[in-house]
Amino acid sequence: MRRSDRTVIFPVYLDSSKTESDGRRIPKSEGVQDPRLNEIVDACARLGLDCIIEANASHPREPTARRGLVRVGEHGNKSALLKKIALLIRQSRTERVEKSKG
Repeated sequence: MRRSDRTVIFPVYLDSSKTESDGRRIPKSEGVQDPRLNEIVDACARLGLDCIIEANASHPREPTARRGLVRVGEHGNKSALLKKIALLIRQSRTERVEKSKG
């Protein structure tokens, strides 16, 4: 059953180490290296978005890599959403590094 009221986000959409043909959906300069499912969920929570996690799902271009996916509720433009999520993940990683140094 298709859930047209939700947008699917696979980690590969944000992964700067992947090519567009691998499934990356945002510019490499705006992506993040190896985004994890929990980072995407945390970013969605910071944006106040309702999300559903499917941890065992795989992207069609990586059928053996079960990295999961997140289904996000109402949000607007998908490309803009992916860029916001990637930005929040980068900020979160920077904060984590600064806390560990401090």
